[in-house]
Amino acid sequence: MAEGSGWKWRKTSKRQRAGKNSQQIQGERIEYHVHNHTGLSMEDAIDLYARLSRADAQRYTEAAFTKIDQRVDEFLVNYFERQSSVDPDGLSSLEDPFMQRSLRDAQIEFATSGSEDLGQVLVDLLVQLSNRERSSLSAIALRDAIQIVPKLKQEHLNTLSVIVALRCTIYNAWNSFHEMYGSLSETVAPLANEYSDGGLGYRHMQGLGLGWFGMSEGEVSAMFLARYPGLFTKGINFGDIPTDIANKVRIIPALRDERKVQLAITSQGSVDAHVEEGNFTDEQGRRISAIIRTNLMSELEVKEEFERRVPAMRSLLHAWRHTSNMHEFDLTSTGFAIGHANLQAKSKAPVPLNVYIPQ
Repeated sequence: MAEGSGWKWRKTSKRQRAGKNSQQIQGERIEYHVHNHTGLSMEDAIDLYARLSRADAQRYTEAAFTKIDQRVDEFLVNYFERQSSVDPDGLSSLEDPFMQRSLRDAQIEFATSGSEDLGQVLVDLLVQLSNRERSSLSAIALRDAIQIVPKLKQEHLNTLSVIVALRCTIYNAWNSFHEMYGSLSETVAPLANEYSDGGLGYRHMQGLGLGWFGMSEGEVSAMFLARYPGLFTKGINFGDIPTDIANKVRIIPALRDERKVQLAITSQGSVDAHVEEGNFTDEQGRRISAIIRTNLMSELEVKEEFERRVPAMRSLLHAWRHTSNMHEFDLTSTGFAIGHANLQAKSKAPVPLNVYIPQ
């Protein structure tokens, strides 16, 4: 399944009716996917799955029912479009009662709220759920997430997403600090203006079963220095690299000073992976780790560079340990599911959900 990036909610002001303009409104590709996987036109599919929530909506006043009815259609349009663009095969899961119930619950939550932010996260949770085995841990977590996410504010959603992106994801593929800052600008910066800053929001999330207070990861600068030392070394002299290591690992001009050199391995995770694969002995792994940690920038230098290269993160970096609990809040499977879905909706999820929760 292709991983998406931030996407725009499509506001619909009237019921989507079949007619000669139907495919122009929905798009031929989306109409094809819906028909191919459900046997229905886009319009008929919206009408059919709107019935899932209509019985619940009948309990409301006539004025409220009108709003709910319109919002249900709006939610379905966005869901079908998103599902068709990300994972068309997932549309077949709508024949499953488990998926139908999840869709009904998501429709009602959006219909009673009308929040586009909530709608986006619910849609992405459904898209993720559509290709999961119903008895898997990830399906259970996603199902719980659909029921819990309406109880969260946007600051809670962004907090979960920042924790997923900064603390819980290891970026071994970063080969330069330019790639690192480009990635952070795509994933974290769009969320950095609204997050839980204080204990009450974290206790609320803990009470909902999204996480708990664990061990502190320290400052972001210290965490990144430990994980990606090769991106922050100022380089070493060629003669400082032992011959046996030079024969094992590619040597490149130092990323921060071309007058010096460094090993091409930039992260501790890459060193560990090479040791596990048998490419390095344990002893070689320890020596390589020591080499890539030589002549590092200071924590203060890293922090100042972060603020300069990704200005949107400045307040978040200050709040990380001083006024928030992001540095010590560990996530449950449901917390991962919600944080990942909000990343998909608002910015860009760096890796698939099954990296965090087994599928």
